[in-house]
Amino acid sequence: MPPKIYRRGVVPEGAKLDESSSSDSESEPEQIQEPVKVDRRLQRLQQKPSTQQNASSQKDGQVDEESEEARRQRIREKALARRKAEQTTEKQEFGQKIEIKPAARKPVAPAAAPATQEESSEYTSGSESESEEDAYPKRVLLKPVFVPKDSRETILEQERLAKEAEEAEKKRKEMLEERKQESSELVVELLRKEMAEAEQQMDRMLIDDTDGVDEEAEELAWKIRELSRIKRDREEREMRLVDQDDIERRREMTDEQVLEENKADGKIGVEKTKYRFLQKYYHKGAFYVGEGKVGEALAKTDEAAPTAQDMADRTAMPSVLQVKNFGMRSRTKYTHLTDQDTTGFDAAWSKPENFSSSIQQRMGGMKSGFTKPATKKRKTEN
Repeated sequence: MPPKIYRRGVVPEGAKLDESSSSDSESEPEQIQEPVKVDRRLQRLQQKPSTQQNASSQKDGQVDEESEEARRQRIREKALARRKAEQTTEKQEFGQKIEIKPAARKPVAPAAAPATQEESSEYTSGSESESEEDAYPKRVLLKPVFVPKDSRETILEQERLAKEAEEAEKKRKEMLEERKQESSELVVELLRKEMAEAEQQMDRMLIDDTDGVDEEAEELAWKIRELSRIKRDREEREMRLVDQDDIERRREMTDEQVLEENKADGKIGVEKTKYRFLQKYYHKGAFYVGEGKVGEALAKTDEAAPTAQDMADRTAMPSVLQVKNFGMRSRTKYTHLTDQDTTGFDAAWSKPENFSSSIQQRMGGMKSGFTKPATKKRKTEN
């Protein structure tokens, strides 16, 4: 059956008219329309663009389907890569191999060419929803692995740290107790010393009122003191007499006899300590030293003994090294002045004779001849 052709201003056959149109038609006279002749060539030309449009729409649907399938494939690959990355990170954290099963997907069959425009729109909406689901994949849940309590490293580590902290706290408390005890002992000792000093001070200020308590003991102590004083005075007097007799005896002796006696007594001939070449000198000290341990230790100590670098024999070294503090900024340039010429050539007496001849000529008594002074006439007063 050939397609119907609609003409402008012409009512097609079999069309129903409205009441308004019927009323108009009643008022107006009926128009008799002649049957329209259909041209076959025109009909063929009209059918060609419709077929071309159907073919182009079918091709566009196939292209859209192919591009949609490629986009879905890219999204699927990205999701799989993301899942693999998450799997590797979780394996590193837990140290276990976990198999990840990708979600089962239905195979996508090639879609048939859309027959109508409604079917193509439904297909595009369904593909968009699937692409959105692929863009946001679900997180894969890992299987929990239960570790026994004895083999849990975290619990053992926590127990060890708690034990160490407890021991450290215990040591700290013990140290605090020791310090408190030491401080209390020091306070007690200081209080004892202060009390003893205060008692001594009070005893000095108080008057001695113990006379007459034990007269026999006091008399005995007085006798002992008097006898010791008499004995001490007598010994001092005898020592003075002995020294005076010795002085009188040595005055009557000759010098040779005095020297011989001094040598025999050890008063002379004591060898002095010899210092080594470039040895550092240490003074014994000009401060007073008592007869205690310090005095005895200093008396036994030889302050002239060489120490450290002075132990080496520097006379065997080259002349360049025979200096103090060799190689240092504070080293001395000269060891002594015996091998140095200290003559000063800047003095007036060390200058050449021709330089001082002019001065010598002006000096009195240095001229060879005597010139008689010229006589001058005296002026006479009129």
